[in-house]
Amino acid sequence: MPRDWVPLYLYKGKYYVYKPSEPGELARRIITDSTVVYWWMDGPEVRPLQRAVKMKNGGLSLQNTLSFDMHASNLNIYVIDPKLNITVFEDTAMPDAYRYSLYIPKESIKYFDLIVNYCETQKVGEFEFDKPDFKRLLVGHK
Repeated sequence: MPRDWVPLYLYKGKYYVYKPSEPGELARRIITDSTVVYWWMDGPEVRPLQRAVKMKNGGLSLQNTLSFDMHASNLNIYVIDPKLNITVFEDTAMPDAYRYSLYIPKESIKYFDLIVNYCETQKVGEFEFDKPDFKRLLVGHK
């Protein structure tokens, strides 16, 4: 299991890695043998892992404890493209609109073009990407 993960974005049918104007928008994830780390605007949020279960479809379900209210949640990881290591992360604690996101291990960045939202003096609005059809992407994986 890779340790460092970065989000992947879809635009006009092609996948991209993105460097946002606001560093807090990076949305990185780190998975260790004992934690899942979410990087938010205010810094890292460490969620202790309770257990990891390999799913029948080849995915992985990481049960973790949310730090702010201590209820259990699952981070389900589905590999949808083994060649490029494209995965769908499903965070069961998130509302439906934010439950799914695309990720790749940082080692796979080299396979994708990079969009940089450059701003020299002050942050600017973030680029708006297309929303993937996660139900279609997960056919056969759930």
